[in-house]
Amino acid sequence: MSRLVLIGAGPIGIDAARECVALGVADAVAAVADTDSAARAAASEAFGCPVVADAADLPRLDTTGVALLAFSSSAEATAAVASAMLEREWHVVTTCEELSDPSRPECDRLDRAARLVRRAVVATGANPGFAMDGFPLAIARGSVDISAVRVTRRVDTSTRREQLVAKTGRGCTETAFRSQAARGELGHVGLGASARLLAAGLGWRLGELDELIEPVLAGDDSVAGLHQRVKGSDASGRMVSLDLVMAWELGGTVDRVEIEGFPSLVAEIVGGYPGDVGTTARVVRAVGACHTLEPGLHLAGGGLIP
Repeated sequence: MSRLVLIGAGPIGIDAARECVALGVADAVAAVADTDSAARAAASEAFGCPVVADAADLPRLDTTGVALLAFSSSAEATAAVASAMLEREWHVVTTCEELSDPSRPECDRLDRAARLVRRAVVATGANPGFAMDGFPLAIARGSVDISAVRVTRRVDTSTRREQLVAKTGRGCTETAFRSQAARGELGHVGLGASARLLAAGLGWRLGELDELIEPVLAGDDSVAGLHQRVKGSDASGRMVSLDLVMAWELGGTVDRVEIEGFPSLVAEIVGGYPGDVGTTARVVRAVGACHTLEPGLHLAGGGLIP
């Protein structure tokens, strides 16, 4: 076991840190950083440890451990903090969606930095990290000569946290939805990352991704959620297709994987993979694995993280 530093004390960060301690993969939360005063107050109550507004002000602890970064979807912002924690010789686990994309330059830089100090950096979560990349890769290991992988995810947002519901545009007009989506304010940030991560796990290099986001309308024509799709293929025509619907009180929630290969395979998680609890589970596994992983950056599907 080791101590944990939490950077990003939102609901996901606090829940994951609490479970790491409860399940024995960390012996304590040693310090917390968050720019939001309400989040700092919640963290102080939850852990009774030093709490600061800026990660740069975290106390210098006499021993190192694992830094859990759960404050941003931005690879650039997260990589900067991760690099600072590596300089302190801490392992890093992050839920940053963009850092699951192996094609991003930040991934190469973090990998080199982690190897220099012989520490592990793990990018994980429910999605990216499992539902639309790690899980399909596990199924794909039962097939060869694969020509296409299609992944479908259906999420009922009435069971999910408010931050996720806001990203789906629920309650706004169709016109407002399309305007916000065009500005990049709506949608799942990690869908493209999942596509490239899945392809990399198969040994494929995708070209430009074809992405589309559309509103899902309720009976009164207000927006209930979104339908987001990403598709890409490599130079040989092998294809990855990810299809995600996140909407309020959506029926038929499921995660479905279809593999075209020898043999062709279909697998489902009936009822769907629970994203919030699943993210916590993935973080707990990653924190527990850090001290036994080879130095460097680790992404879902690499075979090193359970």
